Amino acid sequence: MESIPEVGPSTMQRRVSICEYAPIELSALDNEALKRRYRRKYENAEKIKELMVEQFATVENLSTAIEGKMEIAVIGILMGLITSLETAGAALSSDALTNVSSSKSVVDGGDLQRALYRCDICPAIASALRELGGHVSVCERALQAVAFLCRYSDEVKTSVCLENAKGLGMAGVCELIVGAIKRHPEDKRIIEGACDAIRCLCSLESNRERLGNAGACEATVRALTTFSSAASNVETCCWICRAIGHLANTCETNREIMGGAGACETLIMTMQKFAFHMQLCTEACWAVRQIAPNENNRARLANDFGPESIVAVYKSHVASEAFATEACHALVNMLASEEDDLIPRIANAGLVQLALRSLKKCPNSETLSRWVFNALYYIACDSKYAPKLISSDVLDILSLQLEQHAGCEGMAEWSARMAHKLILQIDNASTKMRNAGLCEMICATVQRQAISSVVSSAGCLVIGDLAKDKSNHERLSSAGACEAVVGALKRHSDGMDVVVNTCYAIHFLSMTANNVSWMGAYGACEAVTNALISHHDKSPEAAKNACNAIGSLAFEDEGNQARFHAAQCCPA
Repeated sequence: MESIPEVGPSTMQRRVSICEYAPIELSALDNEALKRRYRRKYENAEKIKELMVEQFATVENLSTAIEGKMEIAVIGILMGLITSLETAGAALSSDALTNVSSSKSVVDGGDLQRALYRCDICPAIASALRELGGHVSVCERALQAVAFLCRYSDEVKTSVCLENAKGLGMAGVCELIVGAIKRHPEDKRIIEGACDAIRCLCSLESNRERLGNAGACEATVRALTTFSSAASNVETCCWICRAIGHLANTCETNREIMGGAGACETLIMTMQKFAFHMQLCTEACWAVRQIAPNENNRARLANDFGPESIVAVYKSHVASEAFATEACHALVNMLASEEDDLIPRIANAGLVQLALRSLKKCPNSETLSRWVFNALYYIACDSKYAPKLISSDVLDILSLQLEQHAGCEGMAEWSARMAHKLILQIDNASTKMRNAGLCEMICATVQRQAISSVVSSAGCLVIGDLAKDKSNHERLSSAGACEAVVGALKRHSDGMDVVVNTCYAIHFLSMTANNVSWMGAYGACEAVTNALISHHDKSPEAAKNACNAIGSLAFEDEGNQARFHAAQCCPA
């Protein structure tokens, strides 16, 4: 779901297609396949040596042409190089990636990048930009070459060639790209090529720092200000937003520089101006969510009505999985805490109904579900707006999404957290959740995410909340709640949060005699005793919940009393 010239218009058109939208991550399967496919043990050493013989002449000819200031020759060599890289990368299709067993037999597009790296292509590209960067055509092709050298496939944006990314960065290409933007500030093709190159180079933290130090943050913000003035520049604005997002990704320094340069205001204004253009709004949200995790930028976005602007644009693109995901992610990143002043503004703008409509339009998207429920969790933290989330419509969607996507850790975590907040805030929430089938869905989620301590903790907390209402016990027991919480305590006994929440759940589940016997048989007595011994001096809450669980399990049950005695619970 992810989303310059004359390597032809078709290439450019394909690159900006919404089906190849860059900010959305590939599925876990594709990422894992990429990792396996490009491990060094899969390198075709003989193929690389063969390619090196051929490409050494190409690099040597390029260096000679640059030294002789032969622009036409340099352009021809770079175009041939780009065509070769594009052809080799085409072999890396999504079908080949998912068929890992045949990955060795597929022609490896990465071998050509590795061969060129070993032939010193990086210094040659830097030399072309340095010596002939004033010539638009040379600059354009050189920037294209940077992008193609840094990724194995134009179709799979996350397939990064780290050798070339590092080599180009060390050769000074980051600084030269910024120079190209400044030298050709109004040339659309140069700006698009530079932004594509920036995106690829930013796969390395060192390159993000180099680009930031060279002035790439200010240059890209200025470029967005320039090109957002006309509707004919929408595609160029998409590229600039991508570059801004990648520059800010996990780089606090660049985030601060961008905020100071006016990125927050410019992105929001661009989104407002081109609200009809789904891809540009998606890319702008991607950039916003990258620069938002910064205290000053949060304040800037709030002052510029960022939350309201994103929700207003959301109304036009509610059926777009890509936009909805990025919009919810951006809104979440704008929030600093569960008590943030932006939460009422986001709720009043109408996010709840729009997010639910998106889930109905795109029910099969795990990523969208994860970020929708993350956003709704923060709304559930506000007692004034939590009642908006307790309707049968919301709870039915939550139950359905858990049934479909409980295998997604993020989705499972934030759904459970939201359910907990709703139970805390609203008196009859437990009954409504039972009617929506959430007793079964939460238990199934904890079981499916058994290896996740985060989901085990959040899920067991909700099970405990639901178990406070004894009318839920039969449903919870039938759904396997007793096995789930005891199993979570055994598996994650070192995790303080898991101990606190599983003991909390065991205590309330034990208010029913049958559950007491079942949990004793599952090993709850020994598990709670071990938890108490391990954590009594580290967390008063863990000690309190463990003691409550012991009291509930031992009450009028001789079998459990014997188990506690055997586990040496009394000395603890």
